[in-house]
Amino acid sequence: MNSLERFTKAPYKFAHFRDFIKESFAHNDDIDFYQDKPTPYKDGHIIRHYTKICEPITLADSYTIGVFAFDTTSTNAKVTLHNELAKLLKSQVDGEYLSAILAVFYDESSPEVFRLSLVGKSYDLAANKQTFSNPKRQSFVLGDSIPTHTAQKQLQDLIDSKAKSKATLEEAFSLQAVTKEFYKEIKKIFDTLCAKIKATHLNKQGIKEFATKLLGRVVFVRFLAELTLIPKEIFTQARVDTTQSYYQDILVPLFFEVLNTPQETRYSHITSNAIFSNIPYLNGGLFAPSAMDSYKADEFGFSTITIPNEIFTNLFEIFNRYHFTIDESSPLDQEVGLDPEMLGKMFENLLAEIDIFFAPSYVVRRGEIPSVAIFVAFVIGDKAAGRIYAICLLRLA
Repeated sequence: MNSLERFTKAPYKFAHFRDFIKESFAHNDDIDFYQDKPTPYKDGHIIRHYTKICEPITLADSYTIGVFAFDTTSTNAKVTLHNELAKLLKSQVDGEYLSAILAVFYDESSPEVFRLSLVGKSYDLAANKQTFSNPKRQSFVLGDSIPTHTAQKQLQDLIDSKAKSKATLEEAFSLQAVTKEFYKEIKKIFDTLCAKIKATHLNKQGIKEFATKLLGRVVFVRFLAELTLIPKEIFTQARVDTTQSYYQDILVPLFFEVLNTPQETRYSHITSNAIFSNIPYLNGGLFAPSAMDSYKADEFGFSTITIPNEIFTNLFEIFNRYHFTIDESSPLDQEVGLDPEMLGKMFENLLAEIDIFFAPSYVVRRGEIPSVAIFVAFVIGDKAAGRIYAICLLRLA
């Protein structure tokens, strides 16, 4: 296991972080590294200690970064941590002002999961100047049992780059790169799905629309699993292997007899099934069956559409490589992973082929679609005809 793998795939350790920084930036032993000597922070603050990993590193374009590890009681306290990092960016560190901070945020009492963040000065367009008040943070979630495919790929590119600069550092933390890569992989699944679906009631265009809707449903449900509303075991090869038809045996009842049906009116074979029994009803349009689904609603619902299990085997292999996050990114705080906004971008790309449109969640936040406390919202419709096929709103508060 190399230094990058040790750092990203194991609980946080000072030595792992130091070795990763050495491999990334100190090719000629020209950077002084410090000992593991945590310094106490303010009494009662969520940051208990901080440790300087090395002296400030100056990149090829004179971009200077400080490297720290922060032991904190909450790695998710965005506002408080932002305020403290803004103060640090204003101050001199070892006699130098920093352009950015590369930091680990961890909890010493439970270091299994931690964040690697790049925190830099933001830019005030109105004042045409850099500002310290709202530093921009881009983060990877790393550690034991966390999918680190994206982090390893993008951080390896940083290690391999010959001339380190602000651009190469920011590219390593790019959210756009992971979204683009995920879409490419989903597009391959989409193409295979369209080729292998057996649905005699659908023409070529109909099959594309069905495939798009199916992938949207599955990816959306995968996000629900991050909220523990759906058991993650549904998205495993072991679950696929228990079925002759994963689509018919698992997804059809999940979509139409569970998510689209109030708990008090569900059939006994659903309520007695441990994998379905605790899943809530979603009062939206995404899981309402349409003629496209060719679904027969009775005690044992059935769809005439057949899909080979290999489609879902390949799809879940993709899911397992990516970190899904339920925290939607903002301009000033981005978690490098798959967030709900990515679902919209995926739809925008797939739906472009079949002339239907997507309304992302920021439209809802602006109040153009009336709702409150929205976590995810998306609309599927026919742009030319001005029709809306489905609106899915998930309210969490």
